[in-house]
Amino acid sequence: MINIENLTLYSKKGRAILKNLNLRIGDESLAIIGPSGSGKSSLLLSILNIFDNKRVKGSVFTDKKISCIFQDTSSYLDPTMKIGSQIAECASNQVANELMKRLRIEDICDKYPHQLSAGQKQRVMIAIAVAIKPDVILADEALNNLDKDNADIAKELLGDFQTIFVTHDIDSILNLVSRVITLNEGGIVQDVEVSKFTKKS
Repeated sequence: MINIENLTLYSKKGRAILKNLNLRIGDESLAIIGPSGSGKSSLLLSILNIFDNKRVKGSVFTDKKISCIFQDTSSYLDPTMKIGSQIAECASNQVANELMKRLRIEDICDKYPHQLSAGQKQRVMIAIAVAIKPDVILADEALNNLDKDNADIAKELLGDFQTIFVTHDIDSILNLVSRVITLNEGGIVQDVEVSKFTKKS
C-alpha cells in the first residue's frame, strides 16, 4: 500500500506545488494525468520521499519496494559507465541480457549514455527499473520518446508490474490501468475507475 495523507509540498521559493493531498493506492496500476505544472511528477517524487523535510507537510507511507523511470533520463544514468554494466548492476547477467534483448537494446550494451538517442535512454531506464524486481514502478512519461513498436514492447513489460503512470497520452495506457487520477493546481480533481473515465469528465 501507498498511503498519502494531507500532503503539501513547497517549492524552494515557498510556493505550494501539492496542496493538502490525500491518496491511497492499493495493488492496482493507475494513471496520473493533468496539465503541465499540476504536480504530477512532484507527486511521484514525493512517494520516493526524496524532498527535504522542510518542504513537506503531511505524510507518505509505503511498505513497497519501488523503482522509478524518470522523465529526465540523462540525469539518472551514469555517464562514465557502459549501458550493459548499469543494467547488470541491478540484476544477474542472465536477467540483464534478457531485458536488453526484450527491449531491443542489446546492441548498445557497450555504449555510454551520451552515445544514445532519447528513445534508447528511455528503454535503458525501463530495463533498470524492471531489473530490481520492484513491487511498484513509478513511470514518469516513460513512453514519450518511443515509437509505436518499442512503446508496445515497453507496455507489455510494464504490464507485468503494478505501475503508476504519469502521462499526457492517457489513451496509450488505458488498457494497463484500473484507475485514473486527475491533478490540477496541486490537488486531485478527479479519481475514478478507468471504466468511468472520460476525457471530458
